[in-house]
Amino acid sequence: MLVKDLARQGNKLPETLKSELISLGLWSMRYSTVAILNDLPLAPLIEVNRNVAAGIAGQTSNIPAHHSETTLSAAPV
Repeated sequence: MLVKDLARQGNKLPETLKSELISLGLWSMRYSTVAILNDLPLAPLIEVNRNVAAGIAGQTSNIPAHHSETTLSAAPV
């Protein structure tokens, strides 16, 4: 799992990047669970996945502006 690898002591990514990716991973796990339980749209997860893929590919200029739909508004699990 990505979050576990990011949190391990030997991970050499910069601390800020690790922290941001861990936060994104945790959001994704929470939203997935809440979306399944409450029949919420999966579009926010798809958008995040596309943004991460574009970032890895170095195509950050193609990433759309933050979408209000990507916030987790459902009750925590």
